Amino acid sequence: MRIIASTRRTAIGIGTGLFMAAAILGAAAQESAPIVVEMAQEGFAGRTGTRLVIAGDGSFRELRFVNETETPTGRSGRLAQGDMDRLRQTLAEKRIADLPETLGSPSQVNNAMVTLRVGPISRRSFEPAGSLQEPDFAANAAQRGSADQRRLYEAVGAALQAVGPR
Repeated sequence: MRIIASTRRTAIGIGTGLFMAAAILGAAAQESAPIVVEMAQEGFAGRTGTRLVIAGDGSFRELRFVNETETPTGRSGRLAQGDMDRLRQTLAEKRIADLPETLGSPSQVNNAMVTLRVGPISRRSFEPAGSLQEPDFAANAAQRGSADQRRLYEAVGAALQAVGPR
C-alpha cells in the first residue's frame, strides 16, 4: 500500500509540475506572440480592409488588403516597452481566449468583421456593413454589441490606441 500511495503522490506531483510548466511556457509564448487586428468589409470586390500587425518586440505596421493582396499604408513604428506591457495586460484582463471564436451574426451580404489574433488565438465579430470606422471604433467600443463583443472591442480598441491615431 505504501508503494502505491507514494507512486500516486509522485504522479500527481509530476502532473501538477508539468501543468504549471505548460502554463508558464504558454504565458511566455503569448508575450512574444504577434497581435493582429483586422477590420474588414465584404463587398462586390471581395474582402477589403486594414490589418494592424504588432510584433512581440512592439514593432508595428499597418496594411491595406483586397482579398489576398496586401499594400503597406506607411503607418509603422515601435511601441515603447511600457505601452506594450499595458497592451498585453489589457488583453489578459479581457480574457480573449475565453470568448467564443465567432461573435455576432453574419448577414446575407456585405459582412463587416473585426478579428483579433494573439498568437494562435483568433476571435471574430460580425457588425453591420459600414460600421467599422477606426477612429470611432476605439472610442465607441463600450457601447457596441453583447458583453462578449464589448470585451473583444475593448481589446481591439486598446491595440488601436496603443499605436496612436492615423
